[in-house]
Formats: sequence, structure tokens, C-alpha cells
Amino acid sequence: MKSLYLLLLAAAVTPAFAQNAPAAPTNNKITYDRVSVGYSSNKFSSGMSFGATALLGSNFLIGGGYSDFDLKKDLDGVTGSSTGFGIGYKLTAGPGDLVFSLGYDQLQAAGIVSSVAVVLAGEQTSFGLGYRVKLNSAFELSANYTHRKVDTVAGAYDLSSGESAGEGTSENYDDFGISARYYINKSFDITAGYNFSSSVNTWSLSAGYNF
Repeated sequence: MKSLYLLLLAAAVTPAFAQNAPAAPTNNKITYDRVSVGYSSNKFSSGMSFGATALLGSNFLIGGGYSDFDLKKDLDGVTGSSTGFGIGYKLTAGPGDLVFSLGYDQLQAAGIVSSVAVVLAGEQTSFGLGYRVKLNSAFELSANYTHRKVDTVAGAYDLSSGESAGEGTSENYDDFGISARYYINKSFDITAGYNFSSSVNTWSLSAGYNF
């Protein structure tokens, strides 16, 4: 009978202790204030990139980046760089965040290929939709879709004959990307990504600092 009284007492007081007990510490908040350095490569180009994003208030995002690249294949010997900025808006959707974004980039490149001087210049506008979810304090997954419009002007000058030519193009691309991020601690992370595009597939690796 004494054991029965103890069990009834335990059943009565346990919910009260559970209700007042402090919650277990978690670190599953998705962070947006971040600076990063990365490397990306595909069959046409490879290069380094530097970027930063910041959260304004609770929902608005701003970001910017710079990258330099070396072209491959028929344009081996041509190097260039690009700069860009973007704005975004995030909202909570299920266990993660849904992010809408708009971006603008400018690029320029130049080099000599088989005694032909090549100059490239272009601009890109983009619209993106992405989803980020943090599985726990250490791992995060994301997926995104981006539609890009790229306007490019290319010029070539033959150093031997003195002949020159130029051409302008405007193309639309659809990209689908996935990435996985590992948080070494609350400040530093490593992110691996792969982008499936209607133009070319690209893999990337970056290290970030979250502040």
C-alpha cells in the first residue's frame, strides 16, 4: 500500500515539475548574417568568390558578392571577374524558411587565345526562390530555383591580321541548386553545393563566418 501511495504522489507532482523545468538548450535558428569565401568549378570556368548577407529587421535580406574566374576549353587564357548585389524577403514555412530574392550582376573578362584578343562584358538579372531548413544545431539543408537573364557582348581582335568582330547575345537560364551546411560551431560553417542548370552544372565549396 505504501508503494501505491508513492506512485500516486509521483504521478501528481511530475507534471508540475515538467511544466516549470527549463527547456533544453537548442541552436536550431537559421542565421543570415554571414560572410564567406568559396571556390566553384564547372566544365567552362572555375574561380574564387567572396560574399556577404545580412538580415534587416525580421524578414528583409541584403547581400553582395565578388568573384574572379578563369575560362576553360576554347577560351583558355581568358580571365574575368563579376560583382553583384541582391535583396530578399524570408518567411517561415513549416520547419524552415522560404526565401524570395532578386539579384543583379555585372561581369567582364579579357585575354588572348591563339593570337586573338578576346573581350567579354555582360550583365545578369535573376529571380530566385529557396527553402532552408536546419535539421539540428550542426546540419542545414537548402534547395533553390533561380531564373536568370544574361546579356553578353563579346569582341575579338586578331593580332596577326588586324581583323575584328563583335556579337551580342541574350539568353535565359533556369537553375536548380541543393546544398548542405555543417556548423563547426555557432560562428563557423562549411557548405557544399551543386547547381543543375540549363547552361552548365556547377559544384561549389565555401567556408563562412556567422555573426
